[in-house]
Amino acid sequence: MRFFILGFIAGAAASFFVFTPVPGIEIYPEWYSAVNAVSDLEKSPFEQSEGIRFFVRDDREYYILKGNGGIAVSGSVADSLAAFSGSGLYHVRYRKVGADIELYDWRGERFWKLESMEYPYLSQNGKLIFLLNGDHTSVRIIDYNGNEIGVRSVSGRTCTALSFSDHGDFGGIGFLDGSYYILNARGTVINRGMTPRRTLVKGIVESGNGEYACVHYGNNGKDFARVIDIDSGDYDDIELNHVHTVKTSLHMTDAGYCTVIDVDRILHITPGAAVKYGISIPRKRPGTSDISYRHGVYAASYTMQNGSSRLVIFREDGAVIFSKEFPSESFLDAVIRGNLVFARGSNNLFCYSLHRAEM
Repeated sequence: MRFFILGFIAGAAASFFVFTPVPGIEIYPEWYSAVNAVSDLEKSPFEQSEGIRFFVRDDREYYILKGNGGIAVSGSVADSLAAFSGSGLYHVRYRKVGADIELYDWRGERFWKLESMEYPYLSQNGKLIFLLNGDHTSVRIIDYNGNEIGVRSVSGRTCTALSFSDHGDFGGIGFLDGSYYILNARGTVINRGMTPRRTLVKGIVESGNGEYACVHYGNNGKDFARVIDIDSGDYDDIELNHVHTVKTSLHMTDAGYCTVIDVDRILHITPGAAVKYGISIPRKRPGTSDISYRHGVYAASYTMQNGSSRLVIFREDGAVIFSKEFPSESFLDAVIRGNLVFARGSNNLFCYSLHRAEM
């Protein structure tokens, strides 16, 4: 316990209260908590948090928090493993050695039980569910009623990338053989393609309106990003500065701008696959990273080479609002909801509010 207290005060608290504002936007700390002490956190009086929700999971327990830190929903998955929707409103329970999966809602009520030995992945709102088979060569597509939908399944040579849009219910699937698929909430393939020379797909991302996508692909020598206009089917490719041995975070806006953490820079890429700007950052190591965007502001989080985490908040014009190391966190996932930035670390939770300063 002594180690935890020292780490929390020196790392978590110090990281929480230091910020670097730029003209136009101000950042204020709202609340923070240890991950295993959510029920004891002191709520914020922030008046604009009504309707904002954040999902937190701690081993078998899960919470949906209000914007002010209050608990809206709490529950447990008991002795099962579980895959959650991005919102936390739905989850599928399964076992390492089992022959069935079960969908539950946030109240713990079971919707259905299916005979399946596949691994489940859920979209933001749970409308689209991917079931990955044991040898990773096929993905079955079902809805939250448990019914196969759309194309029913896609297959390829070893699935290497699965993702869902951060709002809406669009999904992407990529394979080692370079094939990739973009699907809507009805399970319909709205775009598909193949990377040059069947180069492996390392990552994939979709916009929340389903109009754009980006495929990260490469080999041991070079990496590329393919920006796709789904309606027209057109795409453009751009070479990244670094080779990524594991997937890195990608984000795609509804306007077709892709943002990627490219080791020592955050790249902002236009719909025509040109770098609009790059933000220099301390080097990222392979592992957890995240990018979120709302109302002209980005939050990027990642693990640095020294093992601690960093949160970078910046405007869509590239101006950095906040950049801070979190020594007590071995990983950090950040999300923006409304005017709040929520960061979930390995040990602690942090919440900041964004305010448009009067000029």
